[in-house]
This record gives sequence, structure tokens and C-alpha cells, in this order.
Amino acid sequence: MYFRLLSEAIIALNHKQSTKDEFISLCNSQYSDNQCELDKIDEFHRTYSKEHAIRWYTRDSFLFRILNNALRTQDIDVLYKLGFFITDLHHQLKDLHRKQLTALSLPSVVYRGQFMNKDEFDYRIKNNIGGFLSINSFFSTSTKRDVASIFTGNSSSTDVNIESIVFEIKIEIEKCRQPFADIRSLSYMEEEDEILFSVATVFRVESVGRLDVEGVWLVRLIMNGEEDEELRILSKNIKDEIGELDNLNTFCGLLMKMGELGKAEEYCLMLIRDTPDDSSLMVRYYSNLSMFYNEQMEYDEALYWGEKALQICQDDTLMLGIILCNIGLSHVQKKNTIEAINYLSKAVNILEGLPHNHLGLVSAYLNLSVAYQAQGNYSKSEEFLYRIINFIRNSPSINYSLLARTYSQFGNLYYYQNKYDVALEYMFKCLNIQQRILPSKHKNLANSYTRLGLIYFNQSKYTEAYNSCQKALEIIGVSPEDPYIAPLMYILGECYLKRDNVSEAIACFDKAINAPTNSLFCDQESFVRVCTNLGGLYAERREWEKALNCCLKAIPVALVCNHSQLAIFYMISADLYSLINDFKSTAIYYELALDIAYQTLPADHTNIKLIKEHQSLFMLFAARGLKLN
Repeated sequence: MYFRLLSEAIIALNHKQSTKDEFISLCNSQYSDNQCELDKIDEFHRTYSKEHAIRWYTRDSFLFRILNNALRTQDIDVLYKLGFFITDLHHQLKDLHRKQLTALSLPSVVYRGQFMNKDEFDYRIKNNIGGFLSINSFFSTSTKRDVASIFTGNSSSTDVNIESIVFEIKIEIEKCRQPFADIRSLSYMEEEDEILFSVATVFRVESVGRLDVEGVWLVRLIMNGEEDEELRILSKNIKDEIGELDNLNTFCGLLMKMGELGKAEEYCLMLIRDTPDDSSLMVRYYSNLSMFYNEQMEYDEALYWGEKALQICQDDTLMLGIILCNIGLSHVQKKNTIEAINYLSKAVNILEGLPHNHLGLVSAYLNLSVAYQAQGNYSKSEEFLYRIINFIRNSPSINYSLLARTYSQFGNLYYYQNKYDVALEYMFKCLNIQQRILPSKHKNLANSYTRLGLIYFNQSKYTEAYNSCQKALEIIGVSPEDPYIAPLMYILGECYLKRDNVSEAIACFDKAINAPTNSLFCDQESFVRVCTNLGGLYAERREWEKALNCCLKAIPVALVCNHSQLAIFYMISADLYSLINDFKSTAIYYELALDIAYQTLPADHTNIKLIKEHQSLFMLFAARGLKLN
């Protein structure tokens, strides 16, 4: 679905000459040691026009290889640079299709032979009879089955992971939506019988069987304009949220929906650079950047762009509500709860006053639920979630993305109330939708698996917690820069501790506390707990400096959340400073520990007595010139 929307967006964009120039530079760089291809690149640069798109596509050259590799790998940057050519090729096919439809010369059955990876064949075709198959490329076929069979290799491959396939495609011509055409008249290979389908064409899998030729599959497809109803609704949901896919702004929005947050940021910044400062569109671009940075958990950046948008927003009431909602979300995540509720309440007042309910209002409800949860006002948090449920029920069609986000917040809310069974139920509802609507490597899937792991861990179901975290890890990898890595490593570390695998626990905890500062940690107390756990493990190994580093990382966070053991953290830091013979810092930290203890604890509290005992012992050893380690 997402690739289909991406191709639709690329075809609809207005492509600039500078983008074509960037593509030529890319080609020259890629083929710098191949003079034959460099000559073709130069010819393309000098002579190409949109009337020659099919001719260049069918020529054995750099263009065919770069385009198909970019389509196969979904390389967004290359596809964007190639957008002018993809658009020209699509429209030339569309024109040919129209002419051949009028002349009644379009074929009703075509064939294609190819190899396919066994796992992909099983998943997308063999186990998908009656389902839909979307082709993420321009799709070349022939009217002659024997020609198609040549490309199967007649099962000559000895690789057991490769299947040989002949596709037999029945076309109900009058019902087709995507263009296809006989391209012989415009092809570089004029003698070849080739029917070319445009990118992202959808077929229904009718049947799968064996050909008489040993080892070759016959797959019957039908093209009749049908499409998966759920995917049609999902596509509509996305367009309702980001707008029609006909400009670079909505292209950026689509990238964000795909989980390509870095790319969304990059193209939005490019859009801002290319737009005059006094353009009325700038407020929308600033607002989008605020939204992108919130998604990337870079909340200071999100606030910066949100406030810039707010400064120049004038007469657009809807946009004002959306901007306030984005700013409110930034404050929620920065733990500025009162300020967050203030901004979000203003957003709700504005958006509720519009004549038609807008998805921005639902986002404000969702963010208010998060804010009230952070404040500990769980009933108020739940109230806003039920407002969203009512909105969804009264909508003409289900917005699955919105429903998944709502279920996720229900799960979080019940988790913080220690209602783990209910939290688990809602997280599974969320995950079930996400698995259907999101790309398999989307970060939101990883986040859901991580939260499942957290719930399982709190239920003492350590095997389930570990397995959920491993699934999250498969999605995001082990990059230390990934903002989702901290909570994931925290839970995995706890699971390893339960298995008495101290080395793995240390490795996980270390990654958790050294993750980027914008990391989405479960909560501040969890971060403090990881630091103390890791510090304790290092101390058991007599690795005092590493243990001290953990304690020092915990203190600023413990200060923010008024941690009950803050004075003890200072005391432990003092103990560790003494063990590495930094006596000046030792004395300072004991004094800090006592100051905080006197401010926050009753005079007769045992922690005050404990800190004094440690301080006295240190002073005794120091007076005698003895080392404590």
C-alpha cells in the first residue's frame, strides 16, 4: 500500500530541472569507470524528452538498471531524483493505453516468466490465493507464453530457495485502472513483443499450480480494477490526514506515515529553503516540521518550529489549532504537564468550534489523554480516549491508524495503573492493526513490541517479555542512535538479570543509559533504576569508575523527578569517589548528600544516620592516610 501511495505521489509531483541534473550527477558518479555508460548518460542528458521515455526504458543502459534497483529497494532519494522519468513513462503508457483501448488492440491475456525467492513466492502468491498482488515496478509481459517461459530458465536453477514461475494474466480491459500498453512501436527493441504495465499495478491471485515442465509454477492472475477494500480504506485514511498526494508537502507527510522520519525532515527542510519567507505556505511547513520532530522525539526542535509557526499564523483557524496541538505534545513529552494541558485545551476549544470535526481535534484529545496520565489524573485521561472512540464510531469509515494509536494509549494508561491484563489486551489490539497497516520495519511496531515486553516483565512473564523485545530488536536493529533503543535495552537487561546472565545484562543496561538524550525511556524512575542496577553490577566487579559514572548519570534525572533515594545516590557517589581516591569530590558529595537529606527527610530518618556513618568512616580513613579500596 505504501509503495503504491509513494509512486502515486512521485507521479503527481512537479519535477524541477535541478532534480534531473542531480540524477545525471548520480549516474556519472556511479558509472565513472565505464566509458560506454558515460556516453549514454551524456546522450540522455542532451537529447532526452518525455516522448522518448519508453525508448529509454527499453534500452540496455544505466537508466533501466538504476530505476529498477531503486524500485526494488525503495530508495526514496533515487526515486525522487528519477521522478521526472517515472512520471513521463507512466503518462506515455497512459496515452498509449487510451489509443489502443479505442483501437481495440489491447490483449486480454499476457504472460511473464521469472525467478522468485521461495519465501517471497510462498508469502505473496502461494499462500495468497484470492488475495491481491501489487507489483512494485514497471511490469514487462508478453502475449506469447513460450517467450515468457524462456525467462523461467525452465527450472534450470539448482538453488532450492529459488522458484521458477510463469504468470498467466487475464485482463478485463474495460475495468482496468492502471495503464498498460503494447510498446513495440516506441521501444528501443522494436522486434520484441512487449506489453508493459505501469508501476504499482494490482492483480488478484486466482490460482497456483504446476506446469507440465518440471519445477515450473503456473500462477494465474487477473486484472480487473479490483483492490483490497481494507487497503483502499487505509489509503483514504492517509489522504484524509495529510491531503492529496500532489505536492512536496504531502509527499513529506507520506514519508512520515511510512516511518521515514529522517527523509521527511530532509525534504521538508528542502521545501522551506525553496520557498520565499513571506509565502503563506510557510506556516504549514513550519507546523509539519514541528510534527516531524515530535515523531523523532526531538522535542526542543519541535518546540522551536512550532513556535515559529505560531508567530506567523494569522487567519487560518484550523492551522492554529494544529500548531497548538503540536506545541502541546512537545510540552507533554518534556514533562511540562501544566503548560501542555494549557496549549492542548486551547487547541480543543478552537477545533471543537469548527463546523466539521477534524482529525486535528482527535490528536488534541489523544495528547490531552497523555498529559493527564502524566499528571496522574487517570479518569480524565480515560475520558478523552472515550471521546476518540465516539469520534471513530460516528465516522463514515474506520481510521485504522487513529484506532491503533488510541488502543496504544489505552494500554499505556492501564499499565500505569498496574492493570496489566487490560493493558496487555489493548496493546495486542493496537499491534494487530499495526501489523496490517504499517511497513514491516516501522518504528511504531518496535515500540508496541517493547511496551508488550514491559507489561510482560511486570507480570513476571520473563520469557514472553524477552521474546517481545527480540521482535522489537529485529525491527530497529542495535543502532545506538535509535531513539527507541533505550527502553528496549532496559527491559532486555532486566530479562537477562532474571536469567542470571550478568554479562548480557550489563551490555544492555550500558546501551540503555548511553542512548541519545532524546530517547523514549519508559519513565524517569526507570532510567534511574537502570543506572543503579548497572552501577551495582559494576561495583560487584570492582569496576569503580564505571559504577560511579552510572551513579552520576542517575543524579540529574533523580533531581528532576524528586526521587526518594536522591540523597543515597549522592552518598553512593561519594563512596565511589573515595574508592578511586578522589577525596575532594568524596567530601563534596557527602555534604551534598546530607544537605538533600536534611531538606527532604525527617531529622530522625535512617538515611541521615547512614550518610553520617559513611562520612565519618571516610574521614577516619582519610585522617590515617588509608585507602578504602
